[in-house]
Amino acid sequence: MYSDADADAAVLYDLLNSWGPSDDFCLSCVMDAPSVLDVGCGTGMLLHRAREAGHTGRLCGLDPDGAALDRASGRGDIEWVLGRAEEAVWEGEFGLAVMASNVFQVFVTEPPFTPSLLNLIGRCRACSSSCSACLARWCDRVPGRSESGSLQGAGTARVRRVSDLQPVVWLLTGMPGSGKTTFAKALARGGVVRLSVDDQMTARHGRIGKDHAEYEHLELQAPVIEDVRRQLVALLREGRSVVLDHGLGTRAVRDDYKQLVTEYGARWRLVHFQADHDELLRRLAKRNNEQEHGVISPETLAWIAEHSEAPVGEGEEPPVLPTSA
Repeated sequence: MYSDADADAAVLYDLLNSWGPSDDFCLSCVMDAPSVLDVGCGTGMLLHRAREAGHTGRLCGLDPDGAALDRASGRGDIEWVLGRAEEAVWEGEFGLAVMASNVFQVFVTEPPFTPSLLNLIGRCRACSSSCSACLARWCDRVPGRSESGSLQGAGTARVRRVSDLQPVVWLLTGMPGSGKTTFAKALARGGVVRLSVDDQMTARHGRIGKDHAEYEHLELQAPVIEDVRRQLVALLREGRSVVLDHGLGTRAVRDDYKQLVTEYGARWRLVHFQADHDELLRRLAKRNNEQEHGVISPETLAWIAEHSEAPVGEGEEPPVLPTSA
């Protein structure tokens, strides 16, 4: 709980920092990004306005002021986290990190500034805005504010502490050729550790259908899967976020990995990749002819489909790739 004085200070903050021209620039940056971390979000004015303007992606505000976040959390369709920039633990989860100058000015000396900036750069993947080379954009606010920002919410959100945040393990499920590896590599570019069963299989036994027969694949693959599982456990112990680039074709297998992730204090996200059979055949025919890939025949694809279960009601979500991928 926060005192009445703290709450009054949060209201005063809004009066002293009403919406101005430079906030329009910040808003344009936010609207161009698929997911945004607002560092030093205060009472949440920028993210509130972004949601009101139609932003449908992930929005997250980070601030060390609990009373300000209490005011911000009147809007429940945005994440609110209590903490400081140097404590941020996300890995490659945001397309944009934004910090306004009324926040930036608190870094009056080099020592606190450097770890905060470097840590925030690691929270982002490649920026989806016109400045595609940058990982974090710092928006400058200038005097001359006039219009008051709206703080009307959509429900109420719980304010979490940074210490409550968990590493994420992306569990991918879908048929060969459905896009899992493309998605996993996009996450890896943002700092998430990619564990690929196929890559480790190729390193040990070569390419399926070229260096070893398709009928040998499952037997050769079993110990590789166990090794990848051990690698996943080691990364979870380090608090790392991971994307598991493997099919996870049945509910029993998915449930097993969910339990493993949860036991090690992380949270899972189950991403389901779908494509119709003809499209999978088209993609695989193209891939089969590429030197670095093995061969998955139509017969093998049919066998995998027959022995797979699509997730239904398992907390699955569709793939949302970074726009820069």
